[in-house]
Amino acid sequence: MPMAKRRSRIEQYVKDGKDLTKWNTFVALETYVQLQEKFGWDAFKKVFAAYHTMKDVPKDNKSKMNLYAVTFSEAVGMDLSEFFKAWGWPIEGDTEKKLSRLPAWNDHPMTKYN
Repeated sequence: MPMAKRRSRIEQYVKDGKDLTKWNTFVALETYVQLQEKFGWDAFKKVFAAYHTMKDVPKDNKSKMNLYAVTFSEAVGMDLSEFFKAWGWPIEGDTEKKLSRLPAWNDHPMTKYN
């Protein structure tokens, strides 16, 4: 997808207040693309492998999103909480505290939209 189209979708999502009720396929895919561009496909393989062995995966979306943030962060060895928060994810204080031992991803692509 052309970068201009990607940027336009991001800007519209941000303009709409990073509202998760307006989360759609292309917004979701953009988060994946940004993660893939930085960390490559191996990061996703690690995340999916971790999920394959997990027990007691939460049922509610907020907890699932926090689990994903923790799992991806641990897979890449970086604190991605600010990246996910920049997309409007409901990252909890406990998640941030857990990830604070990792170096932060301070130059993530969403910094320009904050």
